[in-house]
Amino acid sequence: MRVHRVTRVLLVFTLITFGCAKSMHREVVPPDQVETLDNKAAYLKVHTQRGQVYILSHWSHNATENVVGGVGRQLDANRRELAEGPFVIPLDSVVLFETNVTHTSSAIAVLAVLTGVSAGVTVYCASNPKACFGSCPTFYVSDGEREILQA
Repeated sequence: MRVHRVTRVLLVFTLITFGCAKSMHREVVPPDQVETLDNKAAYLKVHTQRGQVYILSHWSHNATENVVGGVGRQLDANRRELAEGPFVIPLDSVVLFETNVTHTSSAIAVLAVLTGVSAGVTVYCASNPKACFGSCPTFYVSDGEREILQA
């Protein structure tokens, strides 16, 4: 029963660690710098002067027409959904653009792998202690100066 509890605790810890292995890079850009937006961002949030927000996927910027377009959702100032579908938004009505790109952190990923290996060894040793610690107990007795092996 104890081994199952240890296994569950280690599994939850590992899942939490893997869940934290991502970091978010948020970029806010004024409309006159639309060319600097990360094209790898899956979503583009377009904040308008009227307080509305468009959340677009498959978005693009058309410099000749001075617009941004994509497929997504339109939210009002209270973030209630107004419409869904394709949108074309003129840049002169935009206050700012926002992109959020998630990246996997390599340092936390390495820690997660090491935690998984350690958890596996811990579960193995807890379920089969003789394999890790031997079958006989070890006793030391002090002779006043040092520890002497007794058994």
